[in-house]
Amino acid sequence: MTNNQQNQTNFEEVMEKLRAPFNADELEWRVQRKVKTKNGWKAVVLCYVTNRAIQKRLDDVFGPFWQNKYELWQDKGVKCTISARINGEWISKEDGAEFTQVESVKGGFSAAMKRAAVQWGIGRILYDIPEVWVDLKEKGQNFCKVEEGNQKRYLYWDNPNYDELMNRQSKQPNQPKQQQKPQSQQPLKQSKGHNGKADNQDALKHIVECEKAIGFNPKYRQALFEKANGDQKIKLEEASREQLQNYYRVLFPVKSIMEAGKHYGHDLEATLAYAQTCYQDRIEKVESLFIKTDKAKAEEVIQVLKENSPQPVTA
Repeated sequence: MTNNQQNQTNFEEVMEKLRAPFNADELEWRVQRKVKTKNGWKAVVLCYVTNRAIQKRLDDVFGPFWQNKYELWQDKGVKCTISARINGEWISKEDGAEFTQVESVKGGFSAAMKRAAVQWGIGRILYDIPEVWVDLKEKGQNFCKVEEGNQKRYLYWDNPNYDELMNRQSKQPNQPKQQQKPQSQQPLKQSKGHNGKADNQDALKHIVECEKAIGFNPKYRQALFEKANGDQKIKLEEASREQLQNYYRVLFPVKSIMEAGKHYGHDLEATLAYAQTCYQDRIEKVESLFIKTDKAKAEEVIQVLKENSPQPVTA
């Protein structure tokens, strides 16, 4: 074995140790968002590794041959660089975080360290755990504040069973995801008496109206358009009608969900929270709904929005 091969083997062994799972007592759960349903308050919680556990992992793998460095980042946050000596060479990985609302400076340092650790593979396995819903109740391990009108109060929740979640995750077949084919739904109407460029301009007008109704960030448009067309590198303005149709099929079910959320009295955060109950993946923003949402899934989400409407539902 050559020196390069030996070094590569050593590096892979190091990374495997860094990526190893943590024990439940080395983790913490935090509330991401709260929603009041007809069955009471519920919350979405996410799992994070503690800074103490990160430092212990670095000590276990590198001994004294690691160090971290902090510096001001974009005037509103902190950048953390974690360096370690591997095969006689110092390697550095870095990431940053903004100052937090609670204990802003301390929170910023802590978040930056965690993000830099993820660059080393530490705690990356936690990203495979989907969002977990917990019931908020009168007694429990942790607490959070909820608001009802002008009233504020504290409710409690228990940590999810981490070992059970990891076992469930490991039993899922590791198969490559197949791109979901959009179902036929609300096709773009073809203008009478027009064809070619004129007809495509009319289709683009409908697409822009659909994007506005969704509240979709235009910077994602080109990437989503290519995704809707099998990752073909095509400019939207130069697309064929069929390619525009494929894009519209991706937009339309999400538009239906956003309009239903407003109709049933939900803000964006609540709409996404209720949508999350119908998916296995995390739904943190509108863009998370694209591609994976077809007509059937949109109808399922809309039904949940209707059932949990904070206002009387009219026909």
